Order: sequence, then C-alpha cells, then structure tokens
Amino acid sequence: MNHWKEALKRKNVLFNLIFSYVCIGFVLIGVLSVVIINRVSEDVSRNLSKASEDKVHQSYYTADLLLTSTYNNFYNHFSKNEKILSAMYGHQFNTVETGAINQQLSDLIANNPLVYSLYVYNFRANTVFSTLNTTSSMEQFFDRGMNVILQQNKPYRLDYFIPRTETFKINDKTTEKNLITVVYSNLKSDGSMDAAMVVNLDQNVLQQLLNRGEQEKVIQTFIINEKGTVVSHDDSHFLNRNLKDRSDMERIMAASDKSGSFENQLDGKTYLTTYIKSDRLGWTFIGLADYDRLLAPIYQLKTFIIWVTVLFATIALGIAFFFTKTIYSPIYRLVHKLLADAPSVAGTQPIHELDVLARSFSALEEKIRGLQTEAVPAKKTEFLRALLQGTGGREQEDKSKWSGLGIQFPYDTFTSGVLRLDGYAELFGRYDLLDISLLKYGAGNIAAEVISPTYHVEVVDVSDDTLALLICTEDDGAESRQQMESMLRQITVYVKQYLKISVTAALGPSVNGAGQIKTSWSPALHMTQYRLSFGTGDLIPFAAETLMDFREYEYPMDLEKQMMDGVKSGEADKWREALTEFIDRIRENKFDEMMLALNQLVLVAERATAAMVDLSNDDIRYELESLRNKLRQPDSLEQFEARFVELCERTMSLRDQQFMGKTRKSVERILDYIHEHYTDPNLNLDILVEIVGLSTNYVRKIFKEQMGISVSQYITELRLQKAEEQLVRTSEPAKRIGELVGFENTSYFFVLFKKKYGKTPDHYRKDQAS
Repeated sequence: MNHWKEALKRKNVLFNLIFSYVCIGFVLIGVLSVVIINRVSEDVSRNLSKASEDKVHQSYYTADLLLTSTYNNFYNHFSKNEKILSAMYGHQFNTVETGAINQQLSDLIANNPLVYSLYVYNFRANTVFSTLNTTSSMEQFFDRGMNVILQQNKPYRLDYFIPRTETFKINDKTTEKNLITVVYSNLKSDGSMDAAMVVNLDQNVLQQLLNRGEQEKVIQTFIINEKGTVVSHDDSHFLNRNLKDRSDMERIMAASDKSGSFENQLDGKTYLTTYIKSDRLGWTFIGLADYDRLLAPIYQLKTFIIWVTVLFATIALGIAFFFTKTIYSPIYRLVHKLLADAPSVAGTQPIHELDVLARSFSALEEKIRGLQTEAVPAKKTEFLRALLQGTGGREQEDKSKWSGLGIQFPYDTFTSGVLRLDGYAELFGRYDLLDISLLKYGAGNIAAEVISPTYHVEVVDVSDDTLALLICTEDDGAESRQQMESMLRQITVYVKQYLKISVTAALGPSVNGAGQIKTSWSPALHMTQYRLSFGTGDLIPFAAETLMDFREYEYPMDLEKQMMDGVKSGEADKWREALTEFIDRIRENKFDEMMLALNQLVLVAERATAAMVDLSNDDIRYELESLRNKLRQPDSLEQFEARFVELCERTMSLRDQQFMGKTRKSVERILDYIHEHYTDPNLNLDILVEIVGLSTNYVRKIFKEQMGISVSQYITELRLQKAEEQLVRTSEPAKRIGELVGFENTSYFFVLFKKKYGKTPDHYRKDQAS
C-alpha cells in the first residue's frame, strides 16, 4: 500500500493525466450513447411510418375486397335470385311463400358476418321482408330511418354505401346499431322506385376486420366518405360525425394525391397521419399513429440514457475539472504572475504557456546573474566589516577572495580610520534614512577622492553614524601617519564645505596583516568618543587618553545643588554659572566618568522637573522627556551644556505658567465666594483663606497682583456698588439697604458711600429720581 502511495506521489502528474483521459472517455461514451439512441429513435420513427402505411393499405385492401365482393354478391341475387325477385314484384304472398322468402334472406346473410340484416321492399304490395323480423307493411316496418331514406331520396342521389346510426324496437326490445347501408333498386318509368333490396353492413364488424391482428391500438384506423363523414371508426363516438372541418381532414380532402402521410398535432399529441383514397368506394382510409404512445419506451430509454450520460458526464467533468485544475492551476498562477510582473516576456504575439515559462526562466537566469553582480558590493562590505571586527576567519587571509570582491590591497600594512557624523540625532529628525545614507555615501566619496591618489583605501559603512576607512600603506612610518592625519583633517573640512554637515575623524595605529586590522579599528573607534571633550568637526589625536592629564573622578555634588537651587528659585545667573563650572570640572575626567557625571545630572534634573512641574499633561511630559533624551548621547560637552540650558529654561517656564494658572484659579474662587456672600457682615480674609487653602499673606499677594486692590477694598467696593443699585431700583430706607449689602455699622456705610459718590445715600437717591 505504501509502495502505491509513494508511486502516486512521484508520478502525480502522470496519474492526473490518466484520470483526465478516463474522464474524456466517459464523456465520449455518453455522447456516443446519445447519438445511438437518436439514431434508434429515427429508425423507430421510420418503421412507425412504414407500419402506419402498411396498416392503412391493409385496411384499404381488406375493406375494398369485402365491400366489393359483398356488393357484387348481393347485386347478383338482386338481379337473378327468383325468390328475391318474387319478393320485390309479387302482389300477394301466402305463408309458405313468405316463409320461403324469409328463409332465402336468412340464408343469404348466414355466411357473411359483415352483413347485419337484409330488407326487401315491395312497393306494389306495400310489404317489407326483413331478416330481423316478420314481414310487415312499410308503415309498420321497424326501420323508420330506412323508409325515410327510400321515400325522400332517389336512387341516383344515394351513395353506394350510406353510413347511419339507427335505433330499432323489435319485439319490445330497443337496439341501437351503427350501420353501413347498400340500396339496390329498380325504377319505374316515372322515375319512382318500383322495388328495392337493402343490405345493412355492421360497422363494428367492419372495424374489427380492419383492426384484425392489432393487439394495441397504437395505430387508429378509420374511414370517411367524400363528404368527410366517418363511415367506420373503433370509437362509436365518432361514427357518422362529419370531420371535414378538422385540420387534418381538411388537408386530406384537399390533397390531390391518392395517398400520403404527414405529422400533425391533435389535442396536444403528435400523430403520424397516413391516408389512401379509394375512387371505387368513394372512401378515404386514414391511419392515425400515436407517436407519443408508440415511442414511449424509446423515449424512456432515451431519457434514461441521457440522464445516465449527464450523470457520468457531470462526474467526468467534475473529476476532469479537479485534476485539470490540479495540473494546470500551478502553471496558470505561475504564468499569470510572470506576465503580471514582467509583461515584456509575452511580447506582442500570443504565446504558449510553456513558452512563457521558458522565456521567464531565461530572463530569471539573466536576472540572477545581474543580482550576483550587484551583490558584489554588499558582499564586499560584509567582508570588510568582518575584517574590521576580526570575525573573518581564514577567509580574511585569502587574497583570491579579495580580488573576487574587487579589493586591491598590494601590501600587508593597514591603518584604520573613522568618520563619525556629528549631531546624528538631529540629522535623523531632519532627514529620512535614504537621505542619511546619501550623506554618508557623499562623505565616503570625498574620503576616497582625498586618500586614493596616495594610498589604496576602502570605505565601509559600519553603522548608522560611522564610516570606516581601511587604508593600505607600504610602510608604517611617521611620515605616512602624518600624511594620513592631514588627509583626515582635509576630509572633515570638505564634508563641512560641500555636504553642510560635520564629521569627527580618528586614526588608529598601523598593523601588519589582515588578521590584525581589528586592533587598529577598535582604538580608532574608541578615540571618536573623545569628541565629547575635544569637540566635533575635527580629527581626534591618536591616544588622547595618554595625552590628557586626567584628574581623579569626583562627582561635583556642590555644583549640582547650586544648579538645582537656582532653577527652583528662578535665579538664572546662579544656575548657569554653576552649570559652566560643572562642565569645566568633568572635562578633566575620562570619557566613561564624564558620561557617568552627565547621566547623573540628567537624572537629578528629571527629579527636579517632576517636583516643579505638573506632568499630568501628556504634551508637557513628552516634551520634557524629549529634551532629556537629547542629553543622554551628546556629541560634545558644549552641546550638552546648550541642551541642559534649554531643559532648565523650559522647566522654569512651564512652572511659571502653571503657577500663574493656579494663582488665577485661586483668585477666581475668591471672587466667586465674595460675590455670593458679600451680604454677610462677617465676610473677611480669614474665611477666604480657608476657602482656597492658602496662607493669608500669599492670598493678599496674589489677589493684589491680579486685581490691583486688597481683598477688603474689593469687598467694600462691591457692597457700595450693590447699595447704589438698590437705592435707584428700590424704595427701601438707606439704612436698611446698608444692612442688606453687608454693612453691620450703618453709620460707617453712610461715611463710605458719601466718600465714594460725594453724597449721602438719601441725597443720591433724590438726585437720581429727579
């Protein structure tokens, strides 16, 4: 079982193709089945038409033979039989003669089942002889209809065969019979009938003879006369009915051909109509073959085959669709993607999918070659970075590897140089990464143009703000080093001049062998950190740590306290002076010690900021945090100093703004309370101090600063204003108004009112009223 599964997986496409062909076979077999059943249906239809024609011809020949022989037989008896002649022309008949005549009539019809009855009319004796009853007079004869026919019609106006339906009453028994009547008669000289012999043929017997041998009536045979009246039909409902107005009968009666067939619709069914016209009888023999009934088994078989075919075709199409999709979908998706990504592959003319794949693979192969070529600079950069970091392994000694990457170092003496972008944080804020990459690319080109005329050099982009210069020299003498240092200073000048940015440079020691490049690169990179104390935009001298007279590290706590006190008190000169002295003191420390001091100062500033400023506002908190972040990686001490000044000034500004906001809110609360309770004689500063929760002196100060007058003055002015309004609008006594606005001593109220308005309250009211 596993073997088959593995084979199916290995040859999945082959099995899919086999299944697809099997499905196609199912479809073809189904289509062939439908074709065969259609051919069988056509053959059956032709056989049906032939059978219908044969049936009609058989009916025609049978009827023609029966009726012609019957007609001729009885005509011989009519003209030659003595007893018939005696019955037609005798004058009187005794019992013996009557019995002999009746016996003769019975004998004549005994051997012919087609003949139902036989009449002999004797007009002279007014007597009718019949095989169905005894002899009677014409007036009493039971077949009234025949009497009427003979009395109203002359023989030459009658057809040979007269179809009729007659109801008899014989011996109190009523019988209805469908008959075809043949009249033999002789005429007198005046044209009236002298005698007649009537032969009544049984229509049912005739129809049975016509349909003999047909077990199922799929072909309906009947006869009409020239007038369109049905002479014979297996359905008694149609007997003696005139069908000349029916569409198929109209077509038959109007046809000039003696025989023919056609298809027609009757009552929603399809019939094959076949006809033969008999000139001798004057009749038309018609056969109606029920297509639907006769072909029902064929239709059922056809329907069954069609449904089976549809089922198999559906299954086959489903399976074919599944496997075709399995095979073709990956190709389609691949081709579609290839055309979408590279429309030029298709060209202007339609091409096969495999051609698309072939062209795409060719283009892809060329593209891979191009990418390999384009990848050389990246591989080269990666290789040079590994040399600088000492992670190149044995490959770093393989000169063939160097030449494959385009590295041309003819000597084994190497010196590492460093270019670091100054103010990288500001550059990152001003430019996107692509622009910064272009700036570094420009700086690298300047370095290559300056150094390459003298030495072999490779410029490597090492990190976000750092470029490495790997210089190959013939020797490591002092003259070469001085020349390289001069070149690096020249590079810093050109970068600032042409690119408008600043770079700091450093040069590591010279080493022998590619494996020692790391020992040149690491010191050079370390030296660039001392731009913190030496400044930016220039060359940091080699071994700066050994050239500087470092002092023992001691964090200047006194200067820190002096700075923080000045910031909190708002004494700018004090904290600025302390900051400058702080920077000068730590400048004499090593790099790590300087960074430790600066970070500690930033931490203290952060705590002071949290104590001085309300940081609940997100904008303020993010702003101060952004300023502090700029302090954590300064390029130089001067840059740190300028940014720290910015932080302190912003902190003091925010504190003053928030302080003014709090002061304004406190004064507003005091004013609201005064306006609501000025009528209270006990309203004073102590109550207001409790309301705002501040000290008495502070309330006096901020109120005076905001309003320009003291609290007590404001209360008095408000009460006098309210009193003036009530003097004008109301008729209350002035003394009472003074009490209402909060003056406990009404005399004092009068004094203050006159001092403000120049008149006593009563006098002021009179003046306003007039």
